[in-house]
Amino acid sequence: MFFSSHGTCKQTVIHLVHRSEKGLSNKDLSEVLGGNPNSLLAHFREISGLKKERHSRDIVYFFSDEEVCRRQKRNRFPPRPAAEELPPDVQAIIILVELIHPPHMSTSELTAQLEKKGNAVKWISESEIAFLAKKFVLYLGLIH
Repeated sequence: MFFSSHGTCKQTVIHLVHRSEKGLSNKDLSEVLGGNPNSLLAHFREISGLKKERHSRDIVYFFSDEEVCRRQKRNRFPPRPAAEELPPDVQAIIILVELIHPPHMSTSELTAQLEKKGNAVKWISESEIAFLAKKFVLYLGLIH
């Protein structure tokens, strides 16, 4: 461990977490501090100025200011686009069979057609249907 211009180990960790783009995990801290952060920080139940959260098998420290914490979490765990999820296989088959008949049907028309025929697609979002249709059309080479 090296000396820090920020004071104690605890103060240094607070400074490092505050300056980080996505908070710091135990692994990140061990690389910076040159030692196991578990042994260094274990005797601090809580560190004022930081929020400690468990993610998978790791502990991640975020700065306690709400705006900074929100930005750090967004950078560490970027949101997945909702439109990139495909529906379950059985529902995908029903949607694709319906799409084959008139292949140039819009997503809203396709959704309405499926509901009219009694196929329960109410729990599938229109964006999921659009994503599936786009992948299907690209696969067939219908879009140049």
